[in-house]
Amino acid sequence: MFRVDSTPAAARDLKRLDPYVRSQLLRAATILTEAPQPSSSGRIKLLVGLQPTHFRLRVGDYRIIYRIESNQVLVVRVAHRREAYR
Repeated sequence: MFRVDSTPAAARDLKRLDPYVRSQLLRAATILTEAPQPSSSGRIKLLVGLQPTHFRLRVGDYRIIYRIESNQVLVVRVAHRREAYR
């Protein structure tokens, strides 16, 4: 079981979102406690070219960008897909 934490920037990103979207993202983030690695479902993918290794979780038009540190999932950014990879 992994613990999910967020950076101050990710918390700020979440706070700026519509409450409905925020609740969807938080509900989806619970799957990161069980299986934060990519699987066949396609919702989680490895982001290429970033050090340390980052992953993304797709939730509709939004992306949760995170990295895994021992038994902790650290959410780095939460953004709309058009802004997430900048």
